[in-house]
Amino acid sequence: MKNILKSLFILSMLAITSCYYEDIDDLEKRQEVIEQDTTLYDYVESMAQDGADQDDVTCIKFVYPIGLYTVDENDVVISLDVIVGNQAFFDFLNNLNPTDNISISYPIETTLSDGTIVSVTNNDELLDSIESCIERQEEIIRECDGLLNGGQDCIWKVGYSFNDTNDFLGAEFDGDGITYFEYGDDSDEGSWNSLFIEDQLFININLLDDTSIYGQRFNKNWRVESWSPETMTLTTDNGDELIINRYCSPDDTNDCFNLDFIACENDLTPGIADIILDDYTACIFEIMRLDESLDTIAYYENENDALTSSNAIDSSVIYNNTSLMQDFYVGITYGVNGATNVIEISISVENCP
Repeated sequence: MKNILKSLFILSMLAITSCYYEDIDDLEKRQEVIEQDTTLYDYVESMAQDGADQDDVTCIKFVYPIGLYTVDENDVVISLDVIVGNQAFFDFLNNLNPTDNISISYPIETTLSDGTIVSVTNNDELLDSIESCIERQEEIIRECDGLLNGGQDCIWKVGYSFNDTNDFLGAEFDGDGITYFEYGDDSDEGSWNSLFIEDQLFININLLDDTSIYGQRFNKNWRVESWSPETMTLTTDNGDELIINRYCSPDDTNDCFNLDFIACENDLTPGIADIILDDYTACIFEIMRLDESLDTIAYYENENDALTSSNAIDSSVIYNNTSLMQDFYVGITYGVNGATNVIEISISVENCP
């Protein structure tokens, strides 16, 4: 699982900064000129642009204030200006004389999150850094789009969240760009697209029926907190969380995506069923994406017992329900780190045909 914001793009981000009090004749620092009719100039202008589209460069930022040289067509220094803020930089570039160019002092240095010091010493290295950043962004988008589109045999199902409601557990998204949504008797279509906003990858979901309960739940610009080929964790600024899990095997596309189960009542004792809780274990493992070789679960009659791991029910023997719809608590122990969680399931007893 990859954390998009913290561990990926920080490796590409350059902190571009300069001291505004440096000597205007310091030729060691003023090494190269960035001409207006070059790709590098266009990138710098895009990086400075404030409040408009910044699709070209989003993982590289200026850190202000910066000292910016202006040179004429003969590369003679005209001025050294202190720039504070994106809007001021963008306005400066837009008001630049067509025959003048700019020069940013080198070297540019920053320390990455792993302690590595990155140094850019000339225009070519700055251009390479920006284009590498853009290429990596585009690669991430392609990977994300490939996962969302999934291919003919892959679908995404809403998974269990410990931080949000699970009203749509098991809802299905399927499609290429245009997504088809199914949950119980509800079905719809719409779009879901991946995009970058500044340093962050987002997935925008827009189902056509935006007045429906499911439309209000899913039609948001979701921030991708973490992702892998198997699962994604999406959040919003309002604290919503959405877990979606990918399934590409025909065996994975069954109806085992809901924690509300049904048991058939006995013929001689209406309203009472012979429940074997082990019958639901495989389904719980699938919904929770547990590892059968490492993780374990136990069933309890109440939440306190589950939290304290007390009075577990023997899940291999018959349990007779005490109400037509009975809740059980499942304690999950993760074998990798010994962490625990508790989820709630329900079993409804019905007269089966």
